[in-house]
Amino acid sequence: MTLNKATLKSGLEDIAVNPPATSALCAKSWADAVGAYVTALTPPPTPVSITGATAALETSLISAFGTTAAAPSMETAFTTLGAALGSGMAPAFVATPPAVPVGFATLFTPPFPTTHSAAAQAMADAIHAWITKGKAVPAAGGAAVPWA
Repeated sequence: MTLNKATLKSGLEDIAVNPPATSALCAKSWADAVGAYVTALTPPPTPVSITGATAALETSLISAFGTTAAAPSMETAFTTLGAALGSGMAPAFVATPPAVPVGFATLFTPPFPTTHSAAAQAMADAIHAWITKGKAVPAAGGAAVPWA
């Protein structure tokens, strides 16, 4: 399996169309959408690590969504997600999570998308571009493979 950006876009668009009532519920919805997306990540993290990674993402996003300047906290949340997913690829792979930011500050700067679909697509594109910068080297030796 490989990552399916359409899965992420769909989850994020659902959140935009039907926004959760609280920051905590919004964070849970985002974590659920990202969790559904990363279940197809290759090399595959363990299911337990995906659960832990998305739980950590949810916790971090609660703080991010409680502020008017969410971008820096969202970057930190996704950095934590990447590290947790990479750790979950062991022992078969030695992973290097994405070392660059997702780019949330750019996404939160005008001009803004004019539809929920376009906003979800822009967000999914950025997250997908970020996560596919991760790499993993087989523990038994061999060339690095990109996260896909």
